[in-house]
Amino acid sequence: MSVNFNLISATLDDNVHASIITDVKAIEAKLSFAVTLPTEEKVSMRGIGLRSMDFMDKCYEYAVKNPELPPKHINMAEFEKDLKLSKQLQVLMQHLVPLVDKLKDTHMIVTYEAYNSARSFYQHMKNASNSNIPGASAIAKELGKRFHVVRSTSTTNSNSSSSSSASASESVRTAAKESKTVEETEEIEK
Repeated sequence: MSVNFNLISATLDDNVHASIITDVKAIEAKLSFAVTLPTEEKVSMRGIGLRSMDFMDKCYEYAVKNPELPPKHINMAEFEKDLKLSKQLQVLMQHLVPLVDKLKDTHMIVTYEAYNSARSFYQHMKNASNSNIPGASAIAKELGKRFHVVRSTSTTNSNSSSSSSASASESVRTAAKESKTVEETEEIEK
């Protein structure tokens, strides 16, 4: 049986949940110019980091101080807008990305905890069915259908800067390994 652990015990009031969704949609509306790039385009634009930002700042500064030097195809008003917006979006991302990472990790943990509870209930129903407890056999049979589907598993590792996230991730990985062993054992028993 898998380890019984509960790293997160929380609720999110439905009204608060709805309010957060409204707030996110409001932020998205304020960023109506935002786009989603295809992977190929993202790959072609990689490599622009802090050193590149310094380079862009210097180029803009020199171009403004020497208006006769920039080539005619450079629209200085657009250059200025792009540079400013780039910096503003960077600040927004510094706030939003850690929040999204926390949401993903929290979602992973609570989903795994719920899954462990479900697996425990299913195992209990199988045992109850073997003991001829009324109603248990039908429940175990219905729940067992989930395991007759061909499954593929993938593991993703994410680095975390906080030690609490690291220990939470380690607990999830440990429980995942033990739960997978239980699944494999149950599959063999069938």
